[in-house]
Amino acid sequence: VLTPGEHYSSGRSTSSPTQQRVSKGLAGVGVTEEEADAILQQLANHDDDSKKTWSRLFVENYLSKFGWYWPGKDNPDGPSLSKAWAYYEHVTLPRHVVGDGSADTVKRRAEPGEYESETELYDWIRMKQATLIEWGTGIDLYFISLKFFAALMLICGLMNIPAIMHYASDEYNGDAPQDYDLVLRGSAVCNNTQWVVCADCQIDDWSRDLDRIAT
Repeated sequence: VLTPGEHYSSGRSTSSPTQQRVSKGLAGVGVTEEEADAILQQLANHDDDSKKTWSRLFVENYLSKFGWYWPGKDNPDGPSLSKAWAYYEHVTLPRHVVGDGSADTVKRRAEPGEYESETELYDWIRMKQATLIEWGTGIDLYFISLKFFAALMLICGLMNIPAIMHYASDEYNGDAPQDYDLVLRGSAVCNNTQWVVCADCQIDDWSRDLDRIAT
């Protein structure tokens, strides 16, 4: 049984062409397909429920029981759903090292498929800004800019509240009923109008807006 901190070794000096094929997705080292399969099975068996994604828990606890979702659930030699989810969470999704390998402010990103050190999925809610440097300077600057413009737009919105209140009041629109769309309430649109005579107007002047013509 392979546990974190142990190396998986086949103990063979020679191997067939099939066994010589390697997978580079686990901890950045070359392992055979059989070794990678054993590692994924070990990860699938020892993943704590509190550290799994909610979608994985929903699939394992409910959807995996139905043949329409997992047609091969009764086939022991078929594809393993648990190993597929282990691959998704340990190789595809980014994880960070826990314990001594993690700094105080930056959670060091683990190699895809890391199995020698204990890892966890990043908590996207409580993850600190400094940790984004693990994805490169560009990603870090992108989210810094995103926060800046979000705060700027919030301030601009707050500054426009007096104008919105004025446009929505009777002082701006008078006694005219506000029979326009709700999304236009508080905007500069005004339906407090009156009909006037235009002695030198031609019908062609209003060909694009015939609703503004009365006889």
